[in-house]
Amino acid sequence: MNRQIALVLLAAAPLMAADALSMTPPVLGYSFDESAQAIRLIAGIPGASSLGAAEIPGLQTAWVNSSRKVAIAITKDAHIAVASWGGAPQVTLLDTSLITARQVAFSASGAQAVLSDGDAAEVWTNLDTTPVKAGRIHPDAGIAAIAINHEGVVAVATPSGLILQFVKSDAGNDNGYTAQPVATGGNWTALAFVSDSDEIIAAEGDRGELVRLTSAGGRSAVAAVGSGVTAIAVAAEGNQIAVASSHAVAVVRENGDVISVACKCEPRGFEALQGNLVLRIVEAGGTIRILDADAAEPRVITMSNISEVAAGGSAQ
Repeated sequence: MNRQIALVLLAAAPLMAADALSMTPPVLGYSFDESAQAIRLIAGIPGASSLGAAEIPGLQTAWVNSSRKVAIAITKDAHIAVASWGGAPQVTLLDTSLITARQVAFSASGAQAVLSDGDAAEVWTNLDTTPVKAGRIHPDAGIAAIAINHEGVVAVATPSGLILQFVKSDAGNDNGYTAQPVATGGNWTALAFVSDSDEIIAAEGDRGELVRLTSAGGRSAVAAVGSGVTAIAVAAEGNQIAVASSHAVAVVRENGDVISVACKCEPRGFEALQGNLVLRIVEAGGTIRILDADAAEPRVITMSNISEVAAGGSAQ
């Protein structure tokens, strides 16, 4: 009898091991947890997720790109740095002339980032290996909003009402960029590139609308979304747009319908998580909220099971 039981257990062992592996939760992405002052794993799926290990501790703040496992961070000593955790976790201080980082935008893959202090901007590449400064952009009127696409083309909105595209060029200025105006005469508050293209979605604050812009000068209305837009994000498939404004979140469908999503929040940005349009809503304070626009009805999920973790620890 004991021999039979032993044989059964031996036969079942591979299945038990496979079940244990299958119980490992999927990775939804990563997020800066203000209460823990660390970049942490978000495990699970929208609606059933939890915060896990502290990948990079000891930060004041960070802008996170989950797909590349990199972030632009401000250290506790107020230095601008690149944090990466695709291999051994590391924090690399950047040799930058920026005073600080107030705005950061990543290309969709996270291979490149543009960061701005409001006066000038710098483009950095090779973020997950040895970061390299690709160039500096300094519009005369300053910078109100920024975006960067998969080819390293940078879009900049200025407080004076211009939207400029900066393209890397040997014929450019000392920093290697040639500027081309794509829009004038607007109060542009947020920008985002449509995936794998040079088309820009821009939020015009005074008229409360989203417009689509092309480098050839094309301009078309997308949707009326109201004033006070603080951030926009375009779905990976280019078929939806998330819009954040003071105390509100909305999703613009491909047909132009605008769906308001209940959210007791004060959003100031979005960070992409796993999915077509699943986003961390960036806001002040320790609350972590997720916009799930892949659901049949878009929803905002508040992660309530947040616990403090030590460096390298995990949620309890």
